[in-house]
Amino acid sequence: MSVLDVNLEDRAALEVALPALMIVAGELAEKAGELLIFGKFDLTVAKYGLLTSLAHVGRPLSMTDLKESAMLPRSASHMTQMVDDLEARGLVRRLASPSDRRVWMIEITDAGRALLTAVDEQYAATMRSESTGYSTEDLRVTVEVLRRFIIEAAAEVGLDLGKMQHEPR
Repeated sequence: MSVLDVNLEDRAALEVALPALMIVAGELAEKAGELLIFGKFDLTVAKYGLLTSLAHVGRPLSMTDLKESAMLPRSASHMTQMVDDLEARGLVRRLASPSDRRVWMIEITDAGRALLTAVDEQYAATMRSESTGYSTEDLRVTVEVLRRFIIEAAAEVGLDLGKMQHEPR
């Protein structure tokens, strides 16, 4: 039986279905986001998250801090490739760390901020369009339940959500 066919009257089935549905929703959101929004700007969800984290923090971050802030489950080499791509496009720049010459700090550029503004406008327009079939109450309840689930799950595994910036600005 598919997780989409869960018995809505069976609490045990619901308890198992919620995280499974969140995984499916996350994967679908990433694919749809890249197709409907981020791909139009030659970005991936991960690159958008990286830029958003830099913009939100407002100061250069080391690669380690950036990975943690952007909540990116990527390898060091993949992070380097993303930064290399964004740097080649003039969206970020590397700065030498003032305290450790082995460390590079990453900072968003004005061009990166301008791109984020354009992406965020497209994101908001797309989400408004995609949400028209849902009532305000449906949206409120969904956001409320997901937010609570995320906060509780993060606490359970020891993640500091305060350090993570993965939402549109």
